[in-house]
Amino acid sequence: KDQDVFYETFTNVVKAAEYIDSKGRKQKKCIVESEKRQVKNTVWDGMGLIEESCLPYWINSMALLRQHLFKMCGFKTRLQLFFKDWCEKNGHDYETYQVNDMFGNKHYLKDIKVITTDNAIKWKKFVDLMGGTLQLAYEYWCKKINEDGSIWGVVKTDHESKFGHQQQLSYQMINTLPCEKKDVFDIASDTVRYIEKLKIDNQEFESFLRQYANEINHYEMLADLFSHNHDISKTTWFRKEKKKVIFDYVYRMRKGKILVNGDNLTVCGNPYALLLYAVGDNWKEDPTFTHENGCIQCYTTRFENNEYLCGFRNPHNAPNNCCHFHNVYSPEMERYFVFSKNIMAVNCINTDVQDRMNGEDFDSDFNLVTNNPTMVKCAEICYKQYPTIVNDLKESGITYKNNMTEYAKMDSKLARSQMGIGYSSNLAQLALTYYWTEKQKDNPDNKKLKELYDNFVILSVIAQVLIDGCKREYEVDGMKELDRISKMDCMNIKRKTKDKNGKIKYVKYDFPEFMKYTREIKVSKNGKELPLEEIQSSRDKLKNRINPTLSCPMNWLEECLDKIQGASTAKTEPISNYFIKMSGKANDRQMTKIRKLIEGY
Repeated sequence: KDQDVFYETFTNVVKAAEYIDSKGRKQKKCIVESEKRQVKNTVWDGMGLIEESCLPYWINSMALLRQHLFKMCGFKTRLQLFFKDWCEKNGHDYETYQVNDMFGNKHYLKDIKVITTDNAIKWKKFVDLMGGTLQLAYEYWCKKINEDGSIWGVVKTDHESKFGHQQQLSYQMINTLPCEKKDVFDIASDTVRYIEKLKIDNQEFESFLRQYANEINHYEMLADLFSHNHDISKTTWFRKEKKKVIFDYVYRMRKGKILVNGDNLTVCGNPYALLLYAVGDNWKEDPTFTHENGCIQCYTTRFENNEYLCGFRNPHNAPNNCCHFHNVYSPEMERYFVFSKNIMAVNCINTDVQDRMNGEDFDSDFNLVTNNPTMVKCAEICYKQYPTIVNDLKESGITYKNNMTEYAKMDSKLARSQMGIGYSSNLAQLALTYYWTEKQKDNPDNKKLKELYDNFVILSVIAQVLIDGCKREYEVDGMKELDRISKMDCMNIKRKTKDKNGKIKYVKYDFPEFMKYTREIKVSKNGKELPLEEIQSSRDKLKNRINPTLSCPMNWLEECLDKIQGASTAKTEPISNYFIKMSGKANDRQMTKIRKLIEGY
């Protein structure tokens, strides 16, 4: 059975409250209350431990397994080594010692290949269709597994970042950091140095082209031409292409895709405690981790022992979701767990880690983790000054009938929720931007600050509500809440202007500079290209909403990237010098065919 543990800490609790809307109807909205309360962690939620000899060679350390309403993220473990050590330490015979599973069945320790908890068995919800009791349902399930040859589908495994020892951030991560302008410049400094190196070092540029080559761009061709003859880098054409490539890369960085030392690490909770639990020991006295004020202990070989780390999980909308980790090695973790550098165990006992990471569980969720000193400093501030957000919204208990009309209602609601996930994130970043801007004023408006703070806290929960929409519904409608927050006075910045007739009107003036790059302009609809005039009109509308007085970490990143100059195109040779002039006459028919193909594409 999975186990819950509780920890008392100061939190921002999101609850539902009744209000009367503009049409006089009784509705429910979210409110934020700051209070000290117990937060819950479900210690091994969705995870399991797999004997290392069972996993094929191509799996590093983690395999997300599925089969017959079963979903478990299994981590490579030396289970049998632990059982042998434990039996020797406690005076038991390894060959004959038995333990019970949650159904009351006895198992020899030497036979156990996988340990998991009941949160992995989704068929629990259908016990009445599988025999009526949990024991009979388990036997029925085992029968079905055996009928299919006991073969399990591997849905996901762990792997290193395609960026080597680095991983890219998102604009939400950067914009939630409580920092100063110089801190953002520090975080971006490695990226800026790398871009400057690309401009002057063609060998490095070739490596860059190969790393980012795909079936759409021409990067592999550029790299092959340079590899074939380095002198081609002196041509006008190559220099112009290089300038465009670097410009596009800088444009990507403007969306917050800054590289930092770190990676996406798949998370598990107290794995050694699960070993202790399996043999009946006191798992709450897990020796691999201890409670620590101001941070949460973790274990990953990606970073050195005793390093402090900064961690994020998507969806990430608030400084309250930023985690401050302390990496601690232990003899038990190193002896019994075969973890690659892309796995991280976290301490769930006497911590608030799952609520801190916005509803994290351990069925293959991952955290972006970095040891960047500036970001670690920000993570420490976040953990101390921005309390963990707790979702206290009640489930609505709504039910649907088994017919096509009800299916259509469900489908429509899910589609709206999918659209709302991105919208909630953008709205949260607007609230944060206005919050940072107001906070930097000599005399900030405290009422406005409180409203903006509550908004990004609520939106952090709403993102989770919308993601959970396929599994459960809550007493507050996520889409209606997005609509309500977007119409609040604190979320609507306008400026006075005049229309064509000279009449005064107020127009939205609410976007920070960085949203020129993060907000996508639609160029097609229903698979068809939109007219150029319509695209340009959308661009103009976006441009007119940019407010240069807003100040936030992502805007400071734009200032940092503005200092990068384009690659040089001076002192070049014509590309024609590098082509071999062939004698003879061209095949006009072939040329016509090729031209038609190109025009078609």
